[in-house]
Amino acid sequence: MSYYVIKRTLYGLVTAFGLVLLVFGLMKLIPGSVVSQLVDQSAGFDQKKLAEIEAFLGLDRPWYVQFGTWFRDFLMGDMGYSWRSRIAVSQLLGPRLFVTLELAGLATLISVIFIGIPNGLLAANYKSKWQDTAVRVFSLAALSVPVFWMGSMLILIFSVYFNWSPPLTWVSPTD
Repeated sequence: MSYYVIKRTLYGLVTAFGLVLLVFGLMKLIPGSVVSQLVDQSAGFDQKKLAEIEAFLGLDRPWYVQFGTWFRDFLMGDMGYSWRSRIAVSQLLGPRLFVTLELAGLATLISVIFIGIPNGLLAANYKSKWQDTAVRVFSLAALSVPVFWMGSMLILIFSVYFNWSPPLTWVSPTD
């Protein structure tokens, strides 16, 4: 069992690393320069000044050096600064991360307790009968629906039609 857990964890880490590398590569394929997008062209910046800014940001180095620097900084918790708000990205993500983890944990708990376990018991008790088939079809259909669409529909149903809660609000558990 522990071999299986270690194996799956390593597969997950390799997959996550590959995905990060793919996204980094796709960002490098976007035409144009990041610096030219950030700098107001009418401000009179010439190519020499743009090259200095690129050198300061490390954008003149090879892609693998840029990736290595970014990945090392990311692992250390330094995600850079937001160009729009001028504060650290980690400070922007911090408050939102707690809300995200709370919602994801609660959704997982509800889905396991109220959907997964009862459907699993039903399918196990009626193996190879119509109830088992219905549970399989329901599960496959639920997994096939995009999460963003399902979330939008649940907000619409429970907030707008049933008026059970105000839409898109979050209250801290301590309040």
